[in-house]
Amino acid sequence: MDLSWLRSQWDRVLAIGLTVAGAVCLLAGYAGVADSQLLAEQTRYITSGGLGGLFLLALGVTLWVSADLRDEWRKLDRIERMLAGGVLRWAEPPAAARTDREIPEIPEISEVPEISEVRDRTPVAFRELA
Repeated sequence: MDLSWLRSQWDRVLAIGLTVAGAVCLLAGYAGVADSQLLAEQTRYITSGGLGGLFLLALGVTLWVSADLRDEWRKLDRIERMLAGGVLRWAEPPAAARTDREIPEIPEISEVPEISEVRDRTPVAFRELA
């Protein structure tokens, strides 16, 4: 039996185990609440089965998300090592993009038209909205 997969994926295995245990706790708590008639008896099942089951489910989900994030970090580290080692290269921009474009000048405040002038140039349909 090969345990190398189990060692490398311990967090996912533990996450599945905690999720299953949380579901079992919730089902056991529900079964206990459904069988008892008194509120005082139901409180024990709600606190132990319900809250304990929710805690185990949340812990299992947190471990699963953590494992997924760790995989993403490994991928990003691998890409960074390839970029640093020269295996991957950033794409060269096309020749048209390399030319220096003229940046339009920003008008002075005195050159900015008044609101009434802008309103006169707007289409009639939009004047009613303004």
